[in-house]
Amino acid sequence: MEIPDYSDYSFDDFLMDADFRAWVTHPTPETQAFWSGYMAAHPEQQKTVEEAIWAVQHLTIRPHPFPDESQQRIWQVLDQHYDQQRRPEAAVVPLTTTRWGRWRVAASLAGGLVLAGLGWYALRQPATHTIQTAYTETKQITLPDQSVVTLNRNSSLTYHDDWSADAPRAVWVTGEAFFAVHRQAPAGVTLARQPADRFIVHTEQTDVEVLGTQFDVNTRRGKTRVVLNEGKVKLTRQRAGVEESLLMQPGDRVEVEPVRPGFVRQRVDVRQYDAWRNGQLRFDQTSIADILTTLEDTYGWRISLRNPRLGAQTFTATVPAGQPELVLTLLAESFNLHIHRTGGVVTID
Repeated sequence: MEIPDYSDYSFDDFLMDADFRAWVTHPTPETQAFWSGYMAAHPEQQKTVEEAIWAVQHLTIRPHPFPDESQQRIWQVLDQHYDQQRRPEAAVVPLTTTRWGRWRVAASLAGGLVLAGLGWYALRQPATHTIQTAYTETKQITLPDQSVVTLNRNSSLTYHDDWSADAPRAVWVTGEAFFAVHRQAPAGVTLARQPADRFIVHTEQTDVEVLGTQFDVNTRRGKTRVVLNEGKVKLTRQRAGVEESLLMQPGDRVEVEPVRPGFVRQRVDVRQYDAWRNGQLRFDQTSIADILTTLEDTYGWRISLRNPRLGAQTFTATVPAGQPELVLTLLAESFNLHIHRTGGVVTID
């Protein structure tokens, strides 16, 4: 299949491109890798692509069919309106024009009904906010309950602004985010009986339920990783119609993969996983393969490791997050490697 020359695409072109919309709505590791490489190679398109992503996420129309009773009532209104328009002077109008006139009336009324319905629906629905970061930035967001979310590079957070007291607080995350969740229980009230005391982070693989805690969530590469700094976190997932759950303790790192049942838990030094919040890239006895994956996901690079066996070697280093190329320099010096970088494309020999 021939790949279009996206470098010439405008905002409208991206919206009309089926492959682009499919990536935004249902990303896969392959499409994520392609578009990450594209963004790295075409930074001048960053703003246009981000605007198109936002439009696809928020402006997609999903048709909802009317029930038969509603269709009958609509056609009764149309027929009544059409009969009122049939005055004696209209008899000289050709039949074809009259029929077209009826369909114009139908279109006008139907459009009015749809717009009225959309307006009513919009007034009743809470506003949805989506914050997305580029490869060059991190953001800190204060949620309606005063919980604070720090969003890593190339990540997004979605939430509604209407957080009522009779429903759990909920957000949706892709990429990576660090949460400092605010405890919301009034004095003297049992927490378990208050829905709004529940805070749920939705990811593609699992739901993370928390209360007054700090943790990091990473959803890259088709799996979810949760690292708990303090407090307690309950993970819940549905697999083959069976609900699985796990209660995490501080210092736990848990990974969830779609093809693997249950949860994979390890004890870790949590400082390695949230160093990005302080502007650092920190690796502690981390495999080179995992280091390169982090650079690809966080900065949009495409990295080719010519010797796959090198990927199992471990490496320890801390560098400024704004200078990720230092990681490549340190790897080259430590393992006697030749590294070639052109824009966002990196080859390691």
